[in-house]
Amino acid sequence: MAIPCKLVSWNWEGSRCQRLGGLSGLARALRAARPDVLLPYTMPANIACGLVWRLTGARACLWNQRDAGLQRFGRKLERAAV
Repeated sequence: MAIPCKLVSWNWEGSRCQRLGGLSGLARALRAARPDVLLPYTMPANIACGLVWRLTGARACLWNQRDAGLQRFGRKLERAAV
């Protein structure tokens, strides 16, 4: 049985306002995909999905760290994502 997957990209660069716009676009794209579960693999994707998953309709978001986690985003943002 194949697990359906969808790649969704977003812009994490720019000002705070631009990053919020990127997260908003990510949430809309994920909601349109109607996921059951989010399974991000890297630190940036874990942070982004952790921040928006409740807006997507997914039942869960599993923090699935597959990189070294060297790219950090600040304590407040990381705590909000977790």
